[in-house]
Amino acid sequence: MSWLDAIPPQHFAYGMLFFGFFFGIFWYLDHKTHLAIWKKDITDGELRTHRMILYTSYGLMLSLLLMTWWPGQALFLFLGCWVTRTLHEFMDEIHWHLPRCTERETIIHMIMWICIHGGTAVTFAWGFFRQYDGFAELGWPIHAAFVLIFIGYSYIGNREIMDYRGARA
Repeated sequence: MSWLDAIPPQHFAYGMLFFGFFFGIFWYLDHKTHLAIWKKDITDGELRTHRMILYTSYGLMLSLLLMTWWPGQALFLFLGCWVTRTLHEFMDEIHWHLPRCTERETIIHMIMWICIHGGTAVTFAWGFFRQYDGFAELGWPIHAAFVLIFIGYSYIGNREIMDYRGARA
């Protein structure tokens, strides 16, 4: 994989930040769309499916972090979480969204999943094959961007879990 070794760490970081930034924007737009319709159009089953996607994403992120030290062992957690999350995404789109969503919401979902899978691929390649070599030397602006995306994801994820609690109209 000499071609992979030739990629500078900055390019991996920029790819992760690019996909991460746009995923965050479209995830927030999707969340706002769901908030506007959840009491009348979103069932508890769909909300449960969304939580499963979120929870398996946490496991996926943990596996990507663990690749820093134990790439071989983390691979099994990565595969389990990635397959499970992808299956729940597929079920969510086919069972819940296809019958209900407008074209706008479908496009939001399409962009979200392109970004999440693209970002996962970049992160996997850097983590599994190179254990994130060069990350420490990237400089504070890139590190700060990762922190900001993490904070944004934490906020949206928390809202995904908490905003749909309570009685329905």
